[in-house]
Amino acid sequence: MARKDWDRQKVLYWLKARVMMLEEGHDTYEANDFARIVLTGEDLRYFDLDQINFEGADLWKVDLRGVNLLRARLKGANLKEARLDGAKLQYADLQNVNLRRASLCNADLRNADLRDADLRFADFSGANLQGANLQGVDRREAIFLNTKQ
Repeated sequence: MARKDWDRQKVLYWLKARVMMLEEGHDTYEANDFARIVLTGEDLRYFDLDQINFEGADLWKVDLRGVNLLRARLKGANLKEARLDGAKLQYADLQNVNLRRASLCNADLRNADLRDADLRFADFSGANLQGANLQGVDRREAIFLNTKQ
């Protein structure tokens, strides 16, 4: 079964199991691999997704407020209209990500790689972008009020 066809309840179960594995000190590649997964509209607030692999994932309208995504691999993911307010995205790979109309208010994006990302109409108010790679991004109509760069 292709990952994009996984049942949402099964995926949420695996994400919760991953958190438990990490809390117990187990950190395996399998516990982090959710590439190409479809989780549109899900509420994942406050999950610890440190080093998760969401490459190519469809995370449209997902609520990721306050989530730890330190060193996450999100290359090519669809985060259109996602809520990432207060998310920790330090050192995250966000190359070619679709963040159109996403909210990243007060997010920590220090040293994140946003090369060639679509940031149109996204809100980065209060975000920390120090050391972030913004080469080739489309930032038309994006909001960067009170950001640290």
